[in-house]
Amino acid sequence: MPEYLAPGVYVEETSFRAKSIEGVGTSTTAFVGPTRKGPVASTRRGADGNPPAPPELITSFGDFVRTYGGLQDLPFGGTPTTNHVAHAVLNFFNEGGSRLYVAAWQAAPPPQRPPWSGTSGRPTMGNGSSSERASRETRATAA
Repeated sequence: MPEYLAPGVYVEETSFRAKSIEGVGTSTTAFVGPTRKGPVASTRRGADGNPPAPPELITSFGDFVRTYGGLQDLPFGGTPTTNHVAHAVLNFFNEGGSRLYVAAWQAAPPPQRPPWSGTSGRPTMGNGSSSERASRETRATAA
């Protein structure tokens, strides 16, 4: 607390020691990734103008299964993919974790080929005439 000696003049004693680092709780964590179902995390406002929903607090693997689905594989593009988030959640609670926030996201659909792309998926150069393509192909095979 400063000691006022005169108007505009005061003495304040401070310690020059470094402050010790305070301990913090480590029982709360968060996982972000794809899940089988459940609310999808977003940073955008909804169509009604409401802010996005916060990540869900999960306190047991049963809560996770009810909200986001179980350990079954995720069907990405028709190919089964390991559900890494579900396995991580299961192990988190098996190892003694108690509070977990989950922010699920959905994989974007595969990108469509842009209308300006050639057959290789790369942009074409010039006007794309057949003689121009033939000269490029000739140069590519000669190199």
